[in-house]
Amino acid sequence: MMTPSERDLAGPRRTDIERYFQGAQAPAPERIQLFRLAWDIVGSVFGSRQVLYERYFSGDPVRLTAGRYLTYAKAPLLERVCAFLQQADELGRDVAVSARQYLTRRPLPAPPSYASRR
Repeated sequence: MMTPSERDLAGPRRTDIERYFQGAQAPAPERIQLFRLAWDIVGSVFGSRQVLYERYFSGDPVRLTAGRYLTYAKAPLLERVCAFLQQADELGRDVAVSARQYLTRRPLPAPPSYASRR
């Protein structure tokens, strides 16, 4: 879809543009400005550089993800899974039925905050 220019808004197609570009709560010229702003953010050279800057500002995303995975406290969750499997095995129950009962009885522990590991 081509976004109309100021010249188009002043030209003979003005009524068509105002009719087809209007929104429920915004007139056509305002929506066209929003479309242009959205394009500047996602499609222009400036927007592309900004996205890359935001992505790499805090560091390499692959290394950051790996670091979060390695430092996440997995022990409490693994203990819960082991306890559940042991309980289901001891009672000879279907694992899916036991899972529903087990999880409704014991809420998941809150994950440790990222700030506390720094």
